[in-house]
Amino acid sequence: LMISPLGCLLRPCLAIGALLWFFWSTRADRDRLTLVVMHVARLRQIVLRRITVGLVGSPSTGKDAAIRALFGIDSGNISPVAGSTKTVNIQRVPGATALYVVNTPGLGDVVQSVTDEAKQVLAHIDVYLYVVNAEGGVQARELSDYRACKASGKPVLALVNKIDLLRPADKDRYLADARAKLSAPEADFLPVAFDPMPELAPGPIGLGAVRAWLVRVLDDLGKDTSELPELPNS
Repeated sequence: LMISPLGCLLRPCLAIGALLWFFWSTRADRDRLTLVVMHVARLRQIVLRRITVGLVGSPSTGKDAAIRALFGIDSGNISPVAGSTKTVNIQRVPGATALYVVNTPGLGDVVQSVTDEAKQVLAHIDVYLYVVNAEGGVQARELSDYRACKASGKPVLALVNKIDLLRPADKDRYLADARAKLSAPEADFLPVAFDPMPELAPGPIGLGAVRAWLVRVLDDLGKDTSELPELPNS
């Protein structure tokens, strides 16, 4: 049985509606009503506890590498080929019960149906990690998509990925320019390298800062952050 990505996120809400319809359509007695209320309460807790982290960005910015580094999910799709992610992929983090990661294709994918599918899921994301490729910089498309995420009213962290590839003399100037173009608050803007060149860095750069941001904003949203994976060597 195939379930759409959007259906995966909506399933608890649909279950609540089905239970209420069942009660009203069958004129259940008091005991059945009690059972329905208990089920609704349980499903409501699932919805309230659920955390959905969305990785968003243009093609080939490093979203798959980010998911592997931050959440321990290896999609097997870390590729130098732009646009290699072709479908919206929702996965529960291993060992978690209410933490989900949404990997979207690039919002600027050349296949319009891919972009449309990604945008349908955005409204069901709790927090956004918007990934920009340091090599390509902030273009008009990135600015438009980043603003769309901000317009949702949800927390958005702008991540400039692949900073290991920037020349040290250019790094500060580039980061200042990228943050200015996005008009991103300093607290919601981080330089990272999720899958750096081994010759340039021994491991991912900036993971601790990203996790600290997630903990802070999810606490503000009243979410349980205990299911966020611990980082290696943390």
